[in-house]
Amino acid sequence: MVIDQEIENLHSAYERIIYACKNGFQEYMLEYGPVKLSVSDLCTLLPPGYVTDFKKIKSAHPDLIPGWLVDKIVETTLWRLRLSNPETFYADATLWELVERQSSTRRLWMGESFSAIEKMFIPMNITRNHWTLLVIDCKNSRRLYLDPLHSQEQSITCTNNPALKQLIDNISSVVDIKTGWRSKNWECVEPKHFVQKDGYNCGILICLFARCITRGEPLNQAFNMKSERDKISSSLFGNCYDDFVE
Repeated sequence: MVIDQEIENLHSAYERIIYACKNGFQEYMLEYGPVKLSVSDLCTLLPPGYVTDFKKIKSAHPDLIPGWLVDKIVETTLWRLRLSNPETFYADATLWELVERQSSTRRLWMGESFSAIEKMFIPMNITRNHWTLLVIDCKNSRRLYLDPLHSQEQSITCTNNPALKQLIDNISSVVDIKTGWRSKNWECVEPKHFVQKDGYNCGILICLFARCITRGEPLNQAFNMKSERDKISSSLFGNCYDDFVE
């Protein structure tokens, strides 16, 4: 049986996004838990070079950085991870900023129960153009910090990175108030992991690291970034309405 290639393409994640862009689709395309994804958000899933006429898409979405995931895509991916692994919890990508600004966190996570939570994933975008991941692991009484660009396998201390250590400790203080943990006293280590080899896959990698940590898989295996991006994109569109193109 021969499948019409154009119809098949419309059902692939990237082609759905491109179709929506070209046809001026303005509404939210997908909704996962507390997160709604717009066309502009989903455009960041497109790999650089996938679209020959990226200028047209960028003219409609001027803030788009090809391949660089926005916070809503990261949050949605972590939310989906939590669905299949209820022992995990993820923080909004704005938590680090709330803590840095010393903003009120009184209403943060109201109604949430942490009695069965073993690990918390906290995405961080401190430089505004690069994703890193803080993991607070209650089960093993440890904190992990993963920067996709660096894999030094060392403790993060007040001596080698005082500003980062202070921010992580302040985040831990907020987490401890909400959960009853004592994570601020736990060592914070950057483990050996796969290193980012380009300027845009940091968001993909922190989502991948979260998945590996949850499943107990090695962090330093040779990942295929194209394949991992495809997996995330396809999984998000697995629950998309098939008739949005009509």
